[in-house]
Amino acid sequence: MQATDRQQLLTEFGAVRREFEARLRALAPDRLALPPRAGEWGPREIVVHVAAWLFEAGERIPAIMAGSAPKRYDVDAFNAAAIRAAAGWSVEQALGAYMRAADRFAAIAADLSDDDLDEEPDVRAWLEPAARRLISEHLRDLE
Repeated sequence: MQATDRQQLLTEFGAVRREFEARLRALAPDRLALPPRAGEWGPREIVVHVAAWLFEAGERIPAIMAGSAPKRYDVDAFNAAAIRAAAGWSVEQALGAYMRAADRFAAIAADLSDDDLDEEPDVRAWLEPAARRLISEHLRDLE
């Protein structure tokens, strides 16, 4: 089975990003700011979560390309730390962090080549989930 090329992954990321941002714009401002229910994330927390992982990808991809060893993550701990770090953020701050992280991620991914993805499976391991799961798994939460 042939791996998906970089352009296809960028196209997928761009499409899901546009859908995510459209759903955020469609939410009433007061809904974006609602505190989450116990054990759930509200829209602001979803934005923080996505921003944190895209920011991390923007840090890790260049590090991997420079020869850094792979890093293991405790996903639940990472998510909890991101939400705690942004506890005092307004909706505007969360959206700003997301936009900066998404723009940076897209720029870094655009500079990669198919050879980079073939030679550095850890880079592919950041690009594919961002394109296919990170955002799309939360789209229904924003309806």
